[in-house]
Amino acid sequence: MSIKQAAERTGLSEDTIRYYEKIDLLPPAKRNSGGRRVYGADDLELMVFITHLKSAGMSLETIKYYLSLSLEEDPNAASERLALLTEQKKLVESKLAELQAVYKVLEHKVEHYTEVCLPEKLRLKKETVPK
Repeated sequence: MSIKQAAERTGLSEDTIRYYEKIDLLPPAKRNSGGRRVYGADDLELMVFITHLKSAGMSLETIKYYLSLSLEEDPNAASERLALLTEQKKLVESKLAELQAVYKVLEHKVEHYTEVCLPEKLRLKKETVPK
């Protein structure tokens, strides 16, 4: 598929895909006879995975390091990958806890102002009802 199709399917922009290739986060794309980039299912899967790691707060530098750990060449690579993912998971769990606390505060405030504003809404309805 073309870079445009890959961008549409992954949610990445074409510029981002090119940038990821430029910084060696993604392997160089295969090219068709016209020299245009061509992507396969594995490429898309990697792009989506990178997007998930980035959404989880992992830096591009760390993602690049994670991807550079070759499981075939380095017997410790799996352990290092696990450590990176575990650390990122802990960070996400911490952010989730913070967001849940913020959500509870907002939920409480919404309930409070709903109660405060409800009588006003009822009063306004009574004032606008013709007698």
